[in-house]
Amino acid sequence: MQYKVVSTNYLISVGKILEATKDDTIERKAIISQILQNEAQLTDWRETFDLDLTEQLPLIEEHYSTLPLDTQYFDDVFVDDILASFPDLEDQINGVLLNSENFQALNLIQEKYSGKIKSIYIDPPYNTGSDEFVYKDSFRHSSWLSLMYDRLILSKEMAQHNSAIGISINEEELFNLKLLLDLAMGSYNYLTTITVKVRSGDRILTGDKDIQEVTEQLLVYRNSHDFTPAKRIVDNTSNAEYCWRVLEITKSNQTLNLGGKEVSVFKPDEFSIEQVEPSEKYLKRINIRGSIREGNSSGRFYINYLEPMFDECRGHLFKVPNMGNDELGYRYFYIPASDVNRKNGDYFQGVPIDRSDIKEYSYPNHWHAEEGYWDMEPIFNRVGYEGAVTFRKGKKPLDFVTKYLVLTGVEDDTFSICLDYFAGSGTTGHAVLKLNKTDNGNRKFILVEMGDYFESTLKERIRRAMFSENWKDDKPDPKKKIDGTVGIVKYQRLEQYEDVLNNLITSPPDYDAKTELPVKYLYRPEEQQIRLTMDMSHPFSNRITYGKDSTEGFVDVLETYCYLKGLSVQRHLRFDLNDQVYRVVRSGTRAVVFRNVTEEDDTSQLLEILADERLAGVTQLDVNYDANQQALLENSELRQIHLISTSDFDTGAVWNTIET
Repeated sequence: MQYKVVSTNYLISVGKILEATKDDTIERKAIISQILQNEAQLTDWRETFDLDLTEQLPLIEEHYSTLPLDTQYFDDVFVDDILASFPDLEDQINGVLLNSENFQALNLIQEKYSGKIKSIYIDPPYNTGSDEFVYKDSFRHSSWLSLMYDRLILSKEMAQHNSAIGISINEEELFNLKLLLDLAMGSYNYLTTITVKVRSGDRILTGDKDIQEVTEQLLVYRNSHDFTPAKRIVDNTSNAEYCWRVLEITKSNQTLNLGGKEVSVFKPDEFSIEQVEPSEKYLKRINIRGSIREGNSSGRFYINYLEPMFDECRGHLFKVPNMGNDELGYRYFYIPASDVNRKNGDYFQGVPIDRSDIKEYSYPNHWHAEEGYWDMEPIFNRVGYEGAVTFRKGKKPLDFVTKYLVLTGVEDDTFSICLDYFAGSGTTGHAVLKLNKTDNGNRKFILVEMGDYFESTLKERIRRAMFSENWKDDKPDPKKKIDGTVGIVKYQRLEQYEDVLNNLITSPPDYDAKTELPVKYLYRPEEQQIRLTMDMSHPFSNRITYGKDSTEGFVDVLETYCYLKGLSVQRHLRFDLNDQVYRVVRSGTRAVVFRNVTEEDDTSQLLEILADERLAGVTQLDVNYDANQQALLENSELRQIHLISTSDFDTGAVWNTIET
């Protein structure tokens, strides 16, 4: 059973509208005028962003280009006109927010995003028994693992080959989850378990714990061997380590032929080694141990020729010609004197001729204060203030999620798509917006959340982050710059399992049923009929009841169809012809058209739509219910026509009773 989109709206920065209408000042002023006449939108801006706008000038002159307009306050005609102004809507959308149980959402978007997701991050319920999560948080281990496995398999299908998934967890289910991921992702795709300190050891969470948890874990798996984690980029221009000078006090009186090289040998009183102020003209001292012993030519030379003489040559210096990639033309090796308690020698090198300005290192699996990493306890303690929204328990810091996205290559791939289907307060989306700000990238996010806080927290955080990063006391900080993101975010409500049950027509069973059991939950095929049978002749009139408050609405047939067929919405157009509304989506060389079908032949209207320059090059038409296919093929560039029927939506089973 496929679930449907029941509402679609957008958060659109004013700057996006101004950019789309820059060549038509009349249209621009007309749009701004309509916005300023919408009291619901103005009230929202006053209450949320502390802005009281009554004149066009501040908006037209881009004083508030990051201010997000919310299309829920406007009628369909206005919204359709705005969307039609974007030449590639899909490309300009920064993110999608899906208000849905995540299993339903992952199923619906499967076709559209198959093989496109670069990075997946989720922070699922830890199965600790807490009752503050929308998803049940006190499963039996097997039930919790089943919940996770179903979703992991769906999300894996949407991931690129060179992608990764990271899952935050604590010790309650850590080892069970590791085994489950080995099964779902393949044990050979396991990358690491990152340990993150999240609270002080002195902070007592519960008094009945023998050992207090101060860390959480982040399990990271790749989707295939094509994925390589990003490296840390470290500045390599410093000369701080080039602080050693070797002076030859007298000329060497001894040479040895080692490995085909004439090596000069200096006794302890024939040279000196001094530590001096760092400079590029001095040397770096490297202790020959660990991987260095066989990792480079100097290490191997020492092991093969000098280490065997270690005991008899304590305190000696060796000058080896034609070695190293600095300007010296030789390399010094030193065996420590007998009064130095170590067994490893040293070599001295100059600044490499080809030294790059940066150096790459692998990320550590323990995020701490050394080498640019930190103990995350202070960040987790401040997380409640991030994003200008409140979200108790489970909110992850922006820096933490950003660090994970960088590790999985999202920073380097400016067109990557990130998925989080336990979205919570929306940290992943916020992190993607911030990354895009740093390099003007076009990364995108998909966030899925089913809770009541979808509106009050998730969506609210994203639109506040779009407007500005600087907030204080629940308002934009008046002392700081408005530094948000000019963009578009789509948000949608999807039909849920409960909605399907609420749209059933039930027939009372022939037998006695428990009075406390709602008849609809019996769901016996011979006694049920789906009330919502999609009417393709009048696609905009398909009513649906959804949500806890039984909201009456209409199925968004256009968005639902595009998801099910895996179509990107490149152009979103509306045509009003002969008192009929035609809603059109262009996806590559394919056009999708929905309209109410009457007894009159509307071939001329369809041909007029296909002749629109915005649909130039379209060769396939998907049109609802019925159409004069021969006339359309003969009078346009079309090569293929598909008549959209109820079966395309797979609304679920409708059973006929079989008499026996």
